[in-house]
Amino acid sequence: MKNLIVPFLIIIAVIIYDYAYYIPDCLEKSGEYPVVGLCGLVIVSVFLLFDYQLHKTINRIKSWVEILLLVAPFLSFFLYCGCFYCYVEYDECIYLKNSHVRVGEVYDIYTPLRRGAHCIEIKVGIEKKYTRVHRVDEYSNFYVGKLVILRVSDEYPRVNEVLEWNPTYDEIERYKVPRKFKSYVNGKIEEEGE
Repeated sequence: MKNLIVPFLIIIAVIIYDYAYYIPDCLEKSGEYPVVGLCGLVIVSVFLLFDYQLHKTINRIKSWVEILLLVAPFLSFFLYCGCFYCYVEYDECIYLKNSHVRVGEVYDIYTPLRRGAHCIEIKVGIEKKYTRVHRVDEYSNFYVGKLVILRVSDEYPRVNEVLEWNPTYDEIERYKVPRKFKSYVNGKIEEEGE
């Protein structure tokens, strides 16, 4: 059983690193959406090691336990991915709790070089140094310099949400001056004090 402690501690360390450092760093500083990458591979590898050590410690294993031990690393990876992305959404909600609505701009458009990419990535923000990457499925009428309506975090201006990709002239004029955000329901932006 002593051999099981090291893999367990590695898994805990990877999870703490992701939740305490990687996710907030992506949202606050880099403007990229956090993804499960190398950490997910580490978790599967460590779980395989954990399975191997557990398999060695038990002499006679029933067949259903063997199947469970074979499937456990992959189930743990999918569980980890689900929890990871739920936590990212939770963090975004916390960052955007105190926010305002204002005009933003498209600063860059590029197609990811990943194999099987079916979207484009658009850098949107209030200034060039405060941009965030958004993934969009269609390429129709996006261009660098296009104005959009953003919900922007008061504390972390890089954290934003696009409320309107194709704003009207009136919306652009209205949100040139930032206004405190209240809610966004059925395509209608509500401000505090309305």
